[in-house]
Amino acid sequence: MIARPVYNKQRGGGGMTLAEIMVALAILGIVLSMCYGSSVALQRGFASTTSWTDARTNQLRVLDSLAVDLRNAIATSFTTSADGLTNTLPLTLTIPMRYSAYETTGPLAGDPARSATVVNPGVNTTTRSGMQYSDTVRVTYRYGGSGTKRTIVRHQIDNNASREVSSFTNYSSASLSDPDNILKVTFTNKDMQLINSSDTAVVVRIEASPDSRHPENKSVLNDTVFLREATFK
Repeated sequence: MIARPVYNKQRGGGGMTLAEIMVALAILGIVLSMCYGSSVALQRGFASTTSWTDARTNQLRVLDSLAVDLRNAIATSFTTSADGLTNTLPLTLTIPMRYSAYETTGPLAGDPARSATVVNPGVNTTTRSGMQYSDTVRVTYRYGGSGTKRTIVRHQIDNNASREVSSFTNYSSASLSDPDNILKVTFTNKDMQLINSSDTAVVVRIEASPDSRHPENKSVLNDTVFLREATFK
């Protein structure tokens, strides 16, 4: 009897062929590239959202600070912009001295001092009606910063007290050539014309460019502030 060799028809180990490995790696590469692209897009979106949110917060901070001082101003001095169409910074305001002392340093410079007392107004001696404060303080708003950063500074002239109201940053090359590409503050009357002595309201417009990739996209906020008369009721 002749013995014949027996062959096992089952493949041992269940291994993958080279072609199968290459197909699997190709699929894995496609999935990873899609995940990486999505991750980059999400990071850019998050950074853009954060920049726009910060810009809006700073714009509101400037509007609030300007509104308080403009409403209380008994005298204003606006600067005409280079194009002659609007008013811009620096802006000097004369406001009543409502407190006996003001902070001179730190983040609260120009605000009422901790030990300050309230100054009560008296009767206007000229008109015999309305209220009038015996003393005033002068406040100037101006641009600060340099390079990719532009700030708004509030300076109380009489006490030589300055503080940064807000800060805006844009890293695009366009911003370096013109600071207005980072931040621009303008003032007009309600008819969008230059402000004159007969106007009773000021329209404040703040333009910021929070997106460094697209500095042409502006975050714009407007606020209309009604001015009080020289006599305070």
